[in-house]
Amino acid sequence: MSLFHYTDVNGIMGILKTQELWLTDIRYLNDSAEYLHGIEIFNKLLESEFEKNTIGKDTKSLILSAIEALNNSICVCSFSKKKDLLSQWRGYGKYAIEFDEKVISEIDPIFFRLSDCIYKKEDQHDKVMELINPILKSNTPKGVFISNALKHFTLIASLKNEGFGEEDESRIIGFADDEENNYCFRERNGIIIPYLKMKFPVRAIKRIWIGPMENQALAYKSMEMYIKSLKEDKENDFSRIYPLLGVGRSIISFRG
Repeated sequence: MSLFHYTDVNGIMGILKTQELWLTDIRYLNDSAEYLHGIEIFNKLLESEFEKNTIGKDTKSLILSAIEALNNSICVCSFSKKKDLLSQWRGYGKYAIEFDEKVISEIDPIFFRLSDCIYKKEDQHDKVMELINPILKSNTPKGVFISNALKHFTLIASLKNEGFGEEDESRIIGFADDEENNYCFRERNGIIIPYLKMKFPVRAIKRIWIGPMENQALAYKSMEMYIKSLKEDKENDFSRIYPLLGVGRSIISFRG
């Protein structure tokens, strides 16, 4: 299976050169309401269970404490399962990297988790209940509970509004550790954006794609030249896959 990461020219050059993906703090996404959508769904179901006396006040408080800690910990990097999708070209840039889903999913599963986004309300309800039900049966001490729960509550970041279903998105969801201070920072539109770096093996890349653009033939040629230059760079492993790494072009017509 393949996952497509759509990006602009600076993004693709940086990703290929460093063999890194950047996971943005979810509070600083272009649409921060995405994460609030997941939190809202979770809180409604939690309140419903509380009203049915399925959970007690202490358990509810414990879960809310975990959610509060979660708010300062989650970073994401987005992919689409769909190749050559016009809305993605328009929204993110004129380039895409086709990744091997299996390889990406196996990268440091302690801190990074690949998760399909969930769009249908009934599916979202089932997923949240999957998270809550084990907690209802647990007698774990508060500190240990919050630490363990955070790793599972990251899946809340995969709940999205049904209107975005066309994207067919998967996300790498990262867990930032304030104690280890593993955040990095960059600037965007005059704001400092916190993010995490995730190294990936070069074998995770299956193909590079050039989107619909006016000078697509030139962009195709220069991308081949850029990949060849990376092959000769001793700081990366591109020499291992260079003969196998191809460049493809979108078949969507360019409209200026």
